[in-house]
Amino acid sequence: MLHLITRRRSVSNTAPALSASTAPGLSAPLIGEPTPLSARRSHRRRREPEPYDHSSSSSRVEGGDSQPAKKNTRGPNRMLKEAHAVRLSASLIKIAYDSRHRGAATSQQHSSVVNSCGFVIRYCCPMQWTSWAQIPEETKELVRDKLTVNFDLKDISPEVSAYLEETLANRYKDWKCALHKHFQLWGDPEIARLQGYPAELKDRLEDWEWLCKHFTDPKFVKKSVAGMKARDSKTLLHHSGSKPFSYRLEARRQEGSKFPQIDLFKDVYVRPGKEIAEQLLGDMVEKSTAILEEATSQLSQPTPIEDVIVPEDADLKIVTQVLDQKLGCRHGKVVRCMGKAGVRETGASSSRSSTVEVNSLKEEVTTLRGQLVAQNERMNMIVQALAMSGLQIPMPEPNLAPPSTS
Repeated sequence: MLHLITRRRSVSNTAPALSASTAPGLSAPLIGEPTPLSARRSHRRRREPEPYDHSSSSSRVEGGDSQPAKKNTRGPNRMLKEAHAVRLSASLIKIAYDSRHRGAATSQQHSSVVNSCGFVIRYCCPMQWTSWAQIPEETKELVRDKLTVNFDLKDISPEVSAYLEETLANRYKDWKCALHKHFQLWGDPEIARLQGYPAELKDRLEDWEWLCKHFTDPKFVKKSVAGMKARDSKTLLHHSGSKPFSYRLEARRQEGSKFPQIDLFKDVYVRPGKEIAEQLLGDMVEKSTAILEEATSQLSQPTPIEDVIVPEDADLKIVTQVLDQKLGCRHGKVVRCMGKAGVRETGASSSRSSTVEVNSLKEEVTTLRGQLVAQNERMNMIVQALAMSGLQIPMPEPNLAPPSTS
């Protein structure tokens, strides 16, 4: 009962103080004005009405008129879960790194890191640069410092540091993309500049001014149109959200799937009406069935399908073979349809160890050059001192005798 009472919404029986006709033009939203980013939550699940919950589309007031009921939507993320975990454990959250995922060890912690980075980018990061890489280091440090409220970032490994840097860069890009879509909703750039700033930037209007100018720059418009055409030309589009494939792949392995890569392809790519994805999945299933039947035929006695052992990388070979046949061979270090779960580290250009070795050799060469320059300077000083004292340094005579043939 206490739960129901705390979630019950009150309905006012009095008319609002300001109507749409009497409200100021600049402070009240116009009819048909785009909804601020912080208020749009169309991807949330619809909540079923509870007892004593006024969730109808309208509520009656005096005089027989109706007014829209208040929507029960979850507000923007504010790192509340992380703060609650810190209070319970009385210690900051340590990020556990896993090289298989090239990120956090669990999908839950990865989601926590991504959401927290997204929060500090939206509310704490200036938006006057085209990308995260162009932001000055001192500004980046101020943004990272906001994460230290809940996360322990002291003495972190280089892998965790690179993981955080990549996550912040992606959140910066995604937030800028969301702001660009919000800017386009207004139609008129001048109206968007004057009245269209989102709620997250209401105290940072200089950022919105810069963004409006940036979004109308011919170079950005050309790049945006090219990116839109490239996205429209993609053959396969995944429908799994921002959660990396590596965590989904690990979950299917734990469930006992013999071909987890094929099951992953089915879950994230196949949708009704996607004929190309359905055709590719059919070819993969056909090849996996043939491998399963071959493995079963080699057994001396009947064995349940669950106990049949297939090669560990059979699913990856099947997916790669089918996609290369239909879409062409893909070169590079990223395996198609695997994301971070399949990044090749072979080759001198993509090998991390080779990069570290080259950097160490460069540092060694620089050190040796510095030592050589210092040694030459000392020799010159000695020669000059001897010349001023009147001493002559005997130079050895060159040996012009022919070399011995013995």
